[in-house]
Amino acid sequence: MLAQPTSRRAVLAGASALPVATVAIASAIASSPALASGGVTFAPELIAHVDSLEQRWRDLSLRDSQRSQAIDQAENDPIFAVIEAYRQAKAELDANCSALSSAIEDRGDKGARAELDRLLDRAEEARDALLDTLPSTVDGAAALMRLAAEGASGGNEWATRYDDDRFDHPNDAKRGIPFEAVLFRNMEEALPFLVNTAHERSA
Repeated sequence: MLAQPTSRRAVLAGASALPVATVAIASAIASSPALASGGVTFAPELIAHVDSLEQRWRDLSLRDSQRSQAIDQAENDPIFAVIEAYRQAKAELDANCSALSSAIEDRGDKGARAELDRLLDRAEEARDALLDTLPSTVDGAAALMRLAAEGASGGNEWATRYDDDRFDHPNDAKRGIPFEAVLFRNMEEALPFLVNTAHERSA
């Protein structure tokens, strides 16, 4: 059985979206005077093969685009900068907290009070940013979880509690949600995206 007639214009128009080898075939068909008359028909097997090659080319192009996007996300995962900002803020607070506290207690130093408040605010903002920023890669998620584990080790804890409507336990409204619980819920929501991104990077 023969397919419907295909004109030279139709063949050339379709060829513009095909890979090089397919373009060559289409061009050869279209350049033939015998095939360009508009009354020549092609077997459905040939048309299906050309369609298959075109779809494959489009799929490969999409895959390359997704892979490139995944690599860009890996190189620009925002969580790494947020983690570094938190580490710096905490290190500066830890380095100065004792001396500033002594100055406040011993002399009522207002300048020391202002400086300590500034460092505390900076550390708190940096800590909140850890929950406000979702990692875009598996490596970023691992780095964030590692930081959370460090903060809860050695008898320490993430003292701040948060309001989060994703939790509905009766005690949540009274006591607030622990840092770790909010972080775990964030990771739960981010994991499907992270897995897909990792798959695209390795494809």
